[in-house]
Amino acid sequence: MLFAAGLVAHAVHELNEVGLIPALIAPLWNIHHVLDESSFIGEVLKALFGYNADPSLSEALAYLAYVVIVGAVQLRLRRPASRLRA
Repeated sequence: MLFAAGLVAHAVHELNEVGLIPALIAPLWNIHHVLDESSFIGEVLKALFGYNADPSLSEALAYLAYVVIVGAVQLRLRRPASRLRA
């Protein structure tokens, strides 16, 4: 789920650069000095979870919205199955 959320956030990042989606606040934060994207750990996090050291507000909202919506759907789909087993 976090991998897919990273893909969604990266897509929003690319749409920000083209100008199709406004960035709203860019950057929302900048933590390059703490964990740079070009470091080994930064590259791994970027590849697996869509890590971005300086995301825009629209990227962060897209990531969060995906996790919340898909997480809620997954939880909702699991509940009826557990009731049937009991």
